[in-house]
Amino acid sequence: TNLKNCPRIIHGYFTARKSNLRSLEGGPREIKYDFDISRNLLTNLEHSPDIVYGIYDCRRNFNLKSLKGCTPRLEGFDASGCDLRDLVGGPTEIVRYNYNVMAYYVVEHNRNLTSLYGAPTKIPGNFSAFGCGLKDLKGAPTIVERTFNVGENPLESLEGCPKTVYRDWE
Repeated sequence: TNLKNCPRIIHGYFTARKSNLRSLEGGPREIKYDFDISRNLLTNLEHSPDIVYGIYDCRRNFNLKSLKGCTPRLEGFDASGCDLRDLVGGPTEIVRYNYNVMAYYVVEHNRNLTSLYGAPTKIPGNFSAFGCGLKDLKGAPTIVERTFNVGENPLESLEGCPKTVYRDWE
């Protein structure tokens, strides 16, 4: 239920899925692959690792209201099914460390998400805020290199829509 005495550097994958975690305090500082803390009791992401060279999965933390403290640079990020209002404090950069892995930023089914402010400006892969509470797209990334999915939102305006959405055929 806590991360006390956790190794500081993980040379593989780290998962604490379904562990009743309420805090990331004491957790690892660097993870060479993916970080999975999905299905816990987190309300924020303070004490997140400084570096994750892969995917950060915090989906289905139903009490997660803030991305504050999240690792800033990631290959993929999934905070679907939480209770987010905005994306402030979340990752500021999505990168592709491995060209065999699709980079992405997903915040689907956050019914109270009404703002995309805080999202990275460029996504070298897919972006999805499907099934949220968005009325406009202010704060959305300006460039999305694969799919931009904001279906099933009560959109009243496309203001803030990305300038470029394209398929990169590498």
